[in-house]
Amino acid sequence: MGTPNLYSYMPDYKFAFPARMNFLQRLQNTILGVYTQLVGDWWYYPKLDGIMRDFANHSAELPHLTTLLRNVSTTFVYSDVMLEYPRPQTSNLIHVGGIHLRNKKLPKDLQDLMDSATRGVIYVSFGSLIRPSRMSDSMRTLLVTAFSRTGLTVLWRYEGDSIENLPGNVHIRKWIPQQDVLAHPNCRLFISHGGVNSALEAIHYGIPIIGVPFYGDQLSHVRHIVDLGAGVELSYFNITLESIAWATSIVLSNPRYKASALAASRRFKDRPDSPLNTAIWWVEYVLRHHGAPHLRSAYDDLSWAEFLLLDVLAFVSGVVFLVLYILLRMGRMVKRLLSPSVGNKGKSKPKSKRS
Repeated sequence: MGTPNLYSYMPDYKFAFPARMNFLQRLQNTILGVYTQLVGDWWYYPKLDGIMRDFANHSAELPHLTTLLRNVSTTFVYSDVMLEYPRPQTSNLIHVGGIHLRNKKLPKDLQDLMDSATRGVIYVSFGSLIRPSRMSDSMRTLLVTAFSRTGLTVLWRYEGDSIENLPGNVHIRKWIPQQDVLAHPNCRLFISHGGVNSALEAIHYGIPIIGVPFYGDQLSHVRHIVDLGAGVELSYFNITLESIAWATSIVLSNPRYKASALAASRRFKDRPDSPLNTAIWWVEYVLRHHGAPHLRSAYDDLSWAEFLLLDVLAFVSGVVFLVLYILLRMGRMVKRLLSPSVGNKGKSKPKSKRS
């Protein structure tokens, strides 16, 4: 939608690659990027087009999805520059990450729990898709044991049956108002899967993270949190009592993690207006200027050959080849002119016999 993917330094969100990728990382990034582009153009979008026309009235009048994508007036991206590496982007690509943020009071039971936890609270949530109740018994037991050894109050969003022999410092709830817990001054640590909402909320409220990513953009978000110095990463498939103890100990005992989280929070909040007001302003701007075609990038009208300058490279290569060919032929001609007897080389004039 007007912003090209430059595979040399723009890693795909499914990879936890740094911006300065090595050769193998750039190779993987390029293969995935080209594959995604080809699948989208030749299979995904045509498939969606077919479904849309099967169920829509007046389907013959509907534009193709690729045509719609090339004529987007403004794109709202639910992310923030804090969770991305610097990259070129068009004027009509607007970040609105954190548009959902709002301040509300905690329910009384949670308020009392958070207020009484004078040593601090560790909040644990793996999002709405990753359910702890579906974990193996061994993993669930491992987590409960690890949480019991922290010495702090642990508040765990757990959608499932109650856990037997739950330690006194571990409290489970099927639903928890996450933002309000993170906003409480006694919240000291967030153990999270690294989803975009969780990452943005932790940054907004300045809470360090222990990231346990599972798939997709979670890998990239946790990588950025670590790069910001506001947390550490653990692999779910290699979690042990020792690794959890190490992670909680280092994040809670080293003040630089909290300081980095607060610094990230200040940068996140340092903007001329809120994400919601920004989105409203841009919607009204596009309406005022009849779709704002002046913001549309010429990239949408370029073929791959034009974008990669293959036609220019072919022309320049042809000119260079032609010049070299002409110089080579001229060199041969000059050599012949300067060496007229080169064809008689090796022949000698016969000596005259003495009489």
